[in-house]
Amino acid sequence: MQPGAVCATLIALDPILLVGYAAERDVDKLAVGDPATARLANGRAVEGAIRFVSRAADEATRTFRVEVAAANPALDIRDGMTAEIMVALSAAPAHLVPQSALTLDDAGRLGVRLADGGAARFVPVTIMGEAAGGVWLDGLPPRATIIVVGQEFVSDGHPLTVTLTDKNAALR
Repeated sequence: MQPGAVCATLIALDPILLVGYAAERDVDKLAVGDPATARLANGRAVEGAIRFVSRAADEATRTFRVEVAAANPALDIRDGMTAEIMVALSAAPAHLVPQSALTLDDAGRLGVRLADGGAARFVPVTIMGEAAGGVWLDGLPPRATIIVVGQEFVSDGHPLTVTLTDKNAALR
């Protein structure tokens, strides 16, 4: 050994510290003490609570470090295991829409085109999340007739003849 070289590393496994990173758009929704669940690489689920949310973003990724402390009395969760951390945020209404229905307006805003009163209308949206069947969108009225075929060929006010399909057909 060389003088000053590390000769041992001590690890404390109870509680185990689960570390993840939150996106800029989500970090303000997290708070110390919020409950969190993690799914480990071996499939096991672990519950804990947020103990730290960084105030400074990582310069390379623009994400914020989040630490969750979870009980590990049997020491069966090993240091360095991969985990997917989930935090339940407040519920909000959203629409599940096929990703192909998304379009851009002339200003470059992301949205969808609605069939509204017999005419096309662009509505800007925010993507809340992704699922196997499409994307979850915020920003639409509670009931919306979304144009899922031909939305690129109409503009605001363009008259429409609407043909409805099975609402789940586009999500399959």
